Order: sequence, then structure tokens, then C-alpha cells
Amino acid sequence: MGCGANGEYSATVDSLYLDLDPSMDIQLNKWNSRQILIARARFKKGLTNESPFVLNPQGFLQVFPSLSSFPDKVIHSAFVLFDNDSSGDIDFKEFCYILTIIIHGSMANQENFVFNLFDIDKDGFISLEELSLALESFNIIKERSQLADSTSKAKEILNEKKSLNEEEFIQELTKHVKLKQILELFEVIPSVSSEYRIITEIMKKAENEKQKTCHILSYKWWNIWYNYVKKDKEIKGSVFISIAKEDFWLKTPDMIVMNSDRNSKVDYLNAKEIDGDYNNDTERPGEIDNTNLEGPIKGTLKDDLMLRRDYISIPNEAWKRFIEWYGGGPEFERVILRNGEGKIIIELYPIVLYVVPTGDNGMPIQSYVPLIVSKTLTMREVSKLMKLKFNKMNTECRIWYRLMIQGTQWEMVKNIEKTVKNIGLNNGDKLILESKCGSTWPRDNLKKDELQWEVKDKIDIYSESKKTWEEGIVVENKPGYLCITTSGGTFKVTNNSSIIAPYRTHTVHSIQSTLTPDILGRLVKEFKPLHNLGNT
Repeated sequence: MGCGANGEYSATVDSLYLDLDPSMDIQLNKWNSRQILIARARFKKGLTNESPFVLNPQGFLQVFPSLSSFPDKVIHSAFVLFDNDSSGDIDFKEFCYILTIIIHGSMANQENFVFNLFDIDKDGFISLEELSLALESFNIIKERSQLADSTSKAKEILNEKKSLNEEEFIQELTKHVKLKQILELFEVIPSVSSEYRIITEIMKKAENEKQKTCHILSYKWWNIWYNYVKKDKEIKGSVFISIAKEDFWLKTPDMIVMNSDRNSKVDYLNAKEIDGDYNNDTERPGEIDNTNLEGPIKGTLKDDLMLRRDYISIPNEAWKRFIEWYGGGPEFERVILRNGEGKIIIELYPIVLYVVPTGDNGMPIQSYVPLIVSKTLTMREVSKLMKLKFNKMNTECRIWYRLMIQGTQWEMVKNIEKTVKNIGLNNGDKLILESKCGSTWPRDNLKKDELQWEVKDKIDIYSESKKTWEEGIVVENKPGYLCITTSGGTFKVTNNSSIIAPYRTHTVHSIQSTLTPDILGRLVKEFKPLHNLGNT
């Protein structure tokens, strides 16, 4: 089984591994584990049901799509170079053999590879036809139209010669393109300069587009990578763009961070000049490590993070490339907003809601789990996230919400186009995803009082023996009755019993019974807007 219509692979294909014939003289110590994974993933892009373990000519172009615009004879020559045993297909061993030459080979090895690429008939010389194909290919690489007929130009270069040897061809090649530009056509593992070029191009492109979301990246890891790419001589000799100085791709250095409780201008360190002394010993960074940013709940960020001390923001495409090259995590995607003044707002701290699905009786069937959402999402979008979380994408559902700080009862979301902010949801608020059963909604059959209480809710209950109100906790909520535990035991009462009341409705009086009436009055007044505050 190979790659199906959905692009997934069977377990048999996943058994591909790097087990190279020693006679191929592969220097495995130059490959790190991530590079092997990248090569393996790229190889698998060309596998099909008909060719599940090897690359055929069609699969070869899936792995190296940039070759598709080149002359057919050049494409075939490239395939033959990879097909080391001339079997008509390319296995993973052969694939890695040529990649090692391209990635880790000496200059002489790389020049020999390029020479053989254009030596179509493999006779050790570049003929007129082959030189013409090479010139045509050079124009494609340089993204320019042919200024003159390639055959005429080839004749001019050859003059009265019939062909060029390898040294002569390489000398002619460097007049038109860089050797590196040809090798990049086969660059599965990006070079240092390629990584820098790709990330810079992504950021420049993002600068001219209105991005809806971005990713948060550890500044420590970014700094290691930034110094790593600077070690490349080609970059060092060019005008090095300091993409770490500011998040220029957002078009403003005046960053504003919106968290769940307030909008506040974030303090950040002035960008340090980290492109200082050139360091040849800088190692390639390991996996992305964002663990120093993560908050107490998976997917959240720590409080008080500082821009360009703890983190930077990068476009999603840059994050995608970094993950492809290095792996790691965890991932923090955040919404980008623009306020009325045109300033950029990154919602670093979206709110954390607690969500649960219902059973056939309309009551929760499991413990609440956290769901991180942006305040900008509509309740329709939140519903999709909840359905995905509880595997109910094909089920008709309704959402109920409860504002915990305000101590409100459960309310059904009537307008799913309202945003989280419009509804008034905040950190810690609860949502229920109710599934329709047949033609009925289970929660429509629940009494109002049954909708109010939940297991683990704190509640006020009157003790007949003590003749006073005391605190209790709901341990069971069944149609028609509640089970409440107190310091004196567990009691079963009807949902609408007069001996139960919302938390702190009466117990605030009992704990202040020794206070003077005026102080007590002020305290009761103070506690009044905190109705049911302790419910969890």
C-alpha cells in the first residue's frame, strides 16, 4: 500500500529506514536524525499505490517538482543519476547516496554531479546538443527568457570544438549561474543560506499581507538559529538583514498585547544587536523548544512574557518551515487583530473555557476539559471546536453557557453568530455541548432548578439540627433531587426545596453573627454582587 487519495501512507511504507550499502561510501556521521526524517518524508511524497517502496519517473518529479519545467532530457538524466543500479526506479538507499553528495560532498564531488547531470549520454563530454540544453536550463534557473537561441549560443561557446570536458564545462557554467543554484534544485535538506533566504522571503511576503494568525517562538531558540545562519560565508559577505531587530513583518514596532482581562501595551527589550562577531563554531540548533513559554494549562502561555526577551512572533509559514527542518514544540498559534488606530494586536492570552458533552438525559457525561479560544471567535466557530474535541462533527448540537464569576444559571446560546466577547465569556466559564436525540433536545425536559446545580457546586443548605445555614457541596444531580454533602453528612433534597439556596446567599450571615449590625450590613451589601462566587 502506498500513498492513497488522501495522501496517507500505510505502516509498511513507514518501515523505510536508512540502511545504506557501505560500498556507497556514505558518511552517515554527517547526517543528524532530523535530516534523515526530512529525507524520508520527502522520499515518501513520490510513492504511490503502484510504486509503494521506490520512486518511478513520475514520483521523482513529485519529490523534485522544480525540475518539471526543465527539458525532458535533463529530467531523465537526473533520474538516471539517482538510479545507481540502473533498475529503472530509485530506492531509499540510492536516494540518500546522491543527497549525501549534494549536501555533504566536496566541491569536486558536487561539480562532478552537475557535469553528469548535463552529460546526457554519459560519455564524459558535453556535446553541442548537451550544452544547448544546459544553457536552456540556466535561463530557467535565472528566471529569464532566452536572450538568444541556445543552440547558436552553444556553437559560439564551442567555437571549433566538438565538446567540452568537465573542467571546461564548469568554467563555462560559472559564467551563467552559480553551482549552488543548480544543487538547490535537489535540496531536500536546506543549506544554511537556503534556510535564511526562505525565512527572510516569508517574512518579507507577510509584511505585504494581512495575516490573521501568527506563531509564538522562543526567543532563546530563535537566537541560536539566527547566529547559526550567520556563520554561512555567503550570508556573511552579503547585506545581512537583521530580521531579529523587530517584528517588521507586522509593519509596526509598537506592539500591543491583548490578554483575557485587559488591553495593555507590552513592555519589551529593545532589540539587541545579535549580529555581532562571526562565530564559526555555532552549531545547528536542535529541536524547537517552546517549553519555557508554556503556562500551567497545555496551549496557554506564561504570564508576563516579554517580547524579544522571552519570545518573538513569526508568520505561520515560517513556523511550518522550522517544524519541517527541526521539529519540536509545543505550538502556540495566536490571533492577530488590528485596532481602530491601525495598530497590531496579538492576542497572546486567549481565554480558557471548560467544556463538556451531554448524554441522552441532557446532563454532562464526563469531567470538564479546557478549551482555549480567542474572544474574536463566533459561537458557531466555538461549536465546531467543541464538536471536533468530542467527536460530534456529524451531530446536531446546541451550546449552553454559564458565567461562573457572576454565578448565573445555564443559558442557551440563541445567536451562534455572536462572538465569545459579545456573549461575555471569560476565563473559567463553562460550556455544555448538548447533542440532539432524535427529534428532541434532552435539556428541554429538565426543570429550571435541575439546570441550575452541578456536581461540585458549592451551595447553601439549612440544617434543621443546628437551626442555621451552612455550606454544602453538590455530589449528585439527578432529575428531581440533589445529593448534598456537609460537615454533618450527606442529604438528599428536591431540586426546588426551600432549604437550599445559591452559595453565600445565607452563609455570609452565619459567619458574621458576632459582628455589629452596621458592619454586618456593609458586609452583606459587599457580598451581594458576588452571588455564587465559590461555584466551580
